[in-house]
Amino acid sequence: MGWMSGSDSDSCFQKGMKLVNKKRYEEAVQQFHRGIECDKGHSNCWYGLGEALSGVKKYTQAEECYTRAFEINPDNDDYLIGKALNLRNLALMEKEPLKCFEAIECCNKVLTRNHDYVPALHAKGLTLWTLNKRDDAIEYFDKALKLDKNYDYPYELKGKYFFDQRKYHDAIDAYEIALKKSPRDPDILLSEGRCLMKIGAYHLAIKCFQLVIKQRGDDPHAYVLLGNSYKVLKQFDDAIEAYEQALEINPDNKTYKMQIAEAYLLQGNICLHKDKDPQTAIEYFNKTLEIAPRYSAAWFSKSIAYRKMGGYRNSLNAMLKTIEIDPNNAHAYFEMGKTLKSMGNETEAIDCFLQAIRIDPSYTEAMYILGNILVDAGRPSTAITYFDQIIDKDPGSSIAWYAKGKALKLMNETREANICFERAGKIAVSK
Repeated sequence: MGWMSGSDSDSCFQKGMKLVNKKRYEEAVQQFHRGIECDKGHSNCWYGLGEALSGVKKYTQAEECYTRAFEINPDNDDYLIGKALNLRNLALMEKEPLKCFEAIECCNKVLTRNHDYVPALHAKGLTLWTLNKRDDAIEYFDKALKLDKNYDYPYELKGKYFFDQRKYHDAIDAYEIALKKSPRDPDILLSEGRCLMKIGAYHLAIKCFQLVIKQRGDDPHAYVLLGNSYKVLKQFDDAIEAYEQALEINPDNKTYKMQIAEAYLLQGNICLHKDKDPQTAIEYFNKTLEIAPRYSAAWFSKSIAYRKMGGYRNSLNAMLKTIEIDPNNAHAYFEMGKTLKSMGNETEAIDCFLQAIRIDPSYTEAMYILGNILVDAGRPSTAITYFDQIIDKDPGSSIAWYAKGKALKLMNETREANICFERAGKIAVSK
């Protein structure tokens, strides 16, 4: 090797850095090794080798190379910055914050010599970001941009910064700038899509997630966000297809299964309440329950659907299943009471309404129906206790005042009854 010269090392360095810029790191490593064989004291080749090794995530070996380069030439700030960025990557890989503080020390050494050295400001900003010092990191990025209008600002991080502050429009602006530099970056597209969802721009969000999936078809998170967007738009078939794709990638994920179950439940509730089609609704609820047999909300909705069809026995069975799964569900007892009342079983209906009130003492609707049943059953004085509870909670309830008046009239308390009727009338007029 004696015939090789320093110029050969320079040539290896230049070729190696071109390969690094093209992300052909393994080939670059070979070039830098050749340069070091020519001249073991060639600091640039040691630095370049550090860059190439860092590119293939061999951060520990890379750190040794940056250190060697700096030992040979301690006046080159880029060596310290390279080491700092590598230490940050090592901290992320090993989840060791100490490496970040070592990286900041490297940056500070450079900034002590040159307060306005943009690469040092950038490296320190990135490291502070990694330490979750987001405000400080943004200050360093902003300072670097003021010093150099051509500075490659990490707008994707600024987008995340604004997103965390719920400044979604500012975040979208930042992501748009980042995408001008990297138009097909899946991480940036995913982040922008999440922002677009936050402002209700679901159609645009869908386009972002579809672009992510084109490039990274094995990303279950992109499919889930796509499904969530479709679900909000009530495009349930598309939502379910997206969730199923996510589940295909990660078959053991229970959350994805529940999202499919929820989509069927939402479809069923739309059929039940909007389309007035309880039969089709039940079909969707059954699909939900095939996936999640103990999904109490599906049993609850299924019970309501059966009742709308006049299937009271099936309705009761479904509501009993709801209560078995969720015994403190006051609304389930309330609806079961209504079903029993429709069947003429007022004794058991009363028990259900009482249980609903025990679970939720503010359940005025249950108190009102219970009071009316008691009036019809010839128990007006007991009914009045429930009407009074409603009035205590809502003095402006005209129906409670009127119902109390009816109960008092049955008790021949005509004067008190008329006062209640008058009060109900005044409230009704004022509203």
